[in-house]
Amino acid sequence: MIKKALLSTLFIGYIICPAQAQNTDTVSQKRETFVLEEGRPDRSKSRSNQSKLVVAVNNFSQKSNSDRHSKLLWNDGHWAGIGIHYSGLITNLGDMQLPDDAQYLSQSAKSIGVTLNPIDYTLLKSRHVGLLTGIGVEFNNFRFDNNIALKQENGVTVPDYQYEEQHIRLSKSKLYTCYLNVPLLVEFQMGRRNDFFINAGMVGGWRMGTHSKIKASDPRLSGKFKNHSNFGLRNFHYGYTLNIGYNHFAISATYYRSTLFKDGKGPRVQQINVGLSFIL
Repeated sequence: MIKKALLSTLFIGYIICPAQAQNTDTVSQKRETFVLEEGRPDRSKSRSNQSKLVVAVNNFSQKSNSDRHSKLLWNDGHWAGIGIHYSGLITNLGDMQLPDDAQYLSQSAKSIGVTLNPIDYTLLKSRHVGLLTGIGVEFNNFRFDNNIALKQENGVTVPDYQYEEQHIRLSKSKLYTCYLNVPLLVEFQMGRRNDFFINAGMVGGWRMGTHSKIKASDPRLSGKFKNHSNFGLRNFHYGYTLNIGYNHFAISATYYRSTLFKDGKGPRVQQINVGLSFIL
């Protein structure tokens, strides 16, 4: 009986143990599978997320580099362009009126001039500051209120009263000058894209042409007449210029420290131009 009991017990244990082992292995396998699925995601999903992350990082780095480059970028200097200005004759910056001996040069609001600046060149530049120069042509029209003609007498520029003495009516009169200018400017650029700018400096020019022009509307004398005399004007002028603007537009002011006429050959008047410019 004891032997049978022992044999029965061994037989039952032999049958039960493999089943338990199999169940244990199955549970362990399931547990390992669960751990793998929970701890290590699917590789395809990981690669997809990783590629998206890399693209995002690349896009961010490209954008930041572009922004950084745009912030460091110096725009071209603001000199080349087209401008329109009022040409005024004054005593000096402290006295915006004409001197007593030059009242006959009193001007009308039609004293409009034009500047054509085809070239500018940046000599030195940093992030916001630059030194530039260029070439420009300046045309001035000094139109007189009293429609007075000019002449040279003994080398001195004086009013020509012959038409007034003959009672010949002049409907228009002006003095025209043309200069070839070269500036030397320091420019400051501001804003995220350096769109705002201020430049200032010196400008000098050589006179290329001068003439006076009158228009008569009288039965005895009718038409337009020019006098291509130099009227004792300086061959060179020099002064200071200031330009303040945004992008392609600027407010410009130029003060010529030199007198318009040579000493002793005309009234001691200086020139000031104020206008608007379109920068190319």
